[in-house]
Amino acid sequence: MSSINNKTEKIISDISFNMDLDQTIRMDEIKKAWSGLGTELSLHARPVSFKNSRLNIAVNETTWHKQLVKLKNEIQTKLNRYFNKPIIKDIIFFNE
Repeated sequence: MSSINNKTEKIISDISFNMDLDQTIRMDEIKKAWSGLGTELSLHARPVSFKNSRLNIAVNETTWHKQLVKLKNEIQTKLNRYFNKPIIKDIIFFNE
């Protein structure tokens, strides 16, 4: 019985590690995709976290924040197109 528990714990540990690693890889890719949306945009907003299919974007000016909220669906579509699948289900913009 102990052997089964040890194997189960190892599998759970491996899955958990791979999920964290997957989030890191995705965040690196998201940053790359974000920079592809334009230099001006990258100067005023940046992806800071991605978890449970939600991307959080820090924005440095209120004017930019308002504009990005209006463009949310378009940005989400472009980013998902970059990945060829809908990995981003929601985007949250917040002021830094």
